Amino acid sequence: MLAERVLALATLLGGALFLIQARALPFGSAERPGAGFFPVLIAVFACVVGLVATARAFVLAPRAAGARTDPPLAPEQRTRVIVAIVLLVIFCALLPWAGSTLVEHALLRLREVCTDVRILSGPEARYAGYGATVHTDVVRDAGPLAGLHAGLLSLAAPLGLFLGVDTPLVPPALLGALVAAAAGFDAVVPVVGGRPEPLSAVYRESCLGPVRRRLAAGERKMTSFWPDVRVRAMAEEELAAFGDPELMFRNLNTPEDYLRLRG
Repeated sequence: MLAERVLALATLLGGALFLIQARALPFGSAERPGAGFFPVLIAVFACVVGLVATARAFVLAPRAAGARTDPPLAPEQRTRVIVAIVLLVIFCALLPWAGSTLVEHALLRLREVCTDVRILSGPEARYAGYGATVHTDVVRDAGPLAGLHAGLLSLAAPLGLFLGVDTPLVPPALLGALVAAAAGFDAVVPVVGGRPEPLSAVYRESCLGPVRRRLAAGERKMTSFWPDVRVRAMAEEELAAFGDPELMFRNLNTPEDYLRLRG
């Protein structure tokens, strides 16, 4: 909690200082932007993120720590669930979304499918105030594959459902379908436009050994261990039952992506 508060204040202060410096440059207009146009926009964006992060860290997160979880599902529906928080933008998880934040939106969707929800926060422990256990990477500087490794290490059940915080349009019904399709497979992965979506997928505990070996060999691709396991690809024809596959799996890689999808 302390680290999250310090990080939030640092972002807010850094954005404010950057905005002060950027304003000294000629701004111009949207039609003819000056040298300061884009720096000012970036600084404003950083300030907004800092304000949201500060509010979350100092006001809302402490309240959420004591919040009650959703009622448990029927025993036959339960599986241990991992929320894979992939921070493509360092404060992506704290950006506003659907009346809350992206991290809360991810947790809410997963809790509609399962009762045991975890957070994978990367190399540092963050987001401890959301009623979910936080796990950090064991293998450093290995990207999302290290997050998958950490999640698999924490499993106390056969399956883990992983969801990237930067894919806010993946619906709960589709997440449930991924879990339902896991019988007889080590992994269930959506495939859209010929591209796998390994950060919105189900992985069985049997993937841990192959993932560990690939990390030890210096490999970092999320698909590197697939030759060693049974992968069930969920094709677009199946995904279309839950919405437009291209839309559901759009990522928030940039501020422009975030503003476009949120609008």
